[in-house]
Amino acid sequence: MVNSSLAFQQHTLKASPLPLIPTPISLLPPFLPLPIPLPPPPSPSILFFSKVVEIMTNILYTHENRKKKLTLYSYDKFCKVMEEKNANLKSFFNELYLSSNPSSKNRDSQA
Repeated sequence: MVNSSLAFQQHTLKASPLPLIPTPISLLPPFLPLPIPLPPPPSPSILFFSKVVEIMTNILYTHENRKKKLTLYSYDKFCKVMEEKNANLKSFFNELYLSSNPSSKNRDSQA
């Protein structure tokens, strides 16, 4: 049988106080993980692929539906129109070209 009366609990707390022992932090159990610092937000000039697609879609919609211009079939004209509307897309097209690893292609494919 366990004595769980309030008087007994108070007596137990007063009778046997635990001594405080300084413990180095490295020996404490990991109750909560240390916060991991978040990476800095991307620079406004860095665009994610999904954002580039959104920008290009809006530019194309305006170009073809609102301004009633012809569809862009030439890659060079397409890039020119996109870069005129949003200068950040220039770096996207450069990166897209470099990601195709042009140096590993034969001369005819590199152009």
